[in-house]
Amino acid sequence: MRLPHTVTWIEPSTGEDRRGDTTLTYGSGVEVAGWMQQNSAAESFTGDGRDRRTARWTLFSDQTAGMTSLARIVWDGRTFRVAGDPNHLWDDEAYHHTEAALEVVEG
Repeated sequence: MRLPHTVTWIEPSTGEDRRGDTTLTYGSGVEVAGWMQQNSAAESFTGDGRDRRTARWTLFSDQTAGMTSLARIVWDGRTFRVAGDPNHLWDDEAYHHTEAALEVVEG
C-alpha cells in the first residue's frame, strides 16, 4: 500500500471537570504514514443560525490499529474528526490497514 502523506494521529486523554463530568484533552499525538483522500466537496449548512462548511475525507493507514472514533487527525494545516468507528481490515488473519472516515468542519 502506497502511503505518501504524513498525518498526526491524536487520541484524547480523559479527565474530569469541577462538576465531575468527563472531559477530553487532545495533546500532540504521533505521526503516521497515510493516504488522505477527499470524498466530497464542501457543503454549506444554515440550520442552526450560522454557516459552516463540511467536507468528507478518508484516511488509509497501516499504522492506526488502535484508532478510536474519538481521535483527531491533523494534516495539511487542517484538523479532522473521525466520523464513526474506523474500519480495521484484515488479510489472511493478519491486520492489513485501517480506513477512517473523516470530517473537517469550518465555520
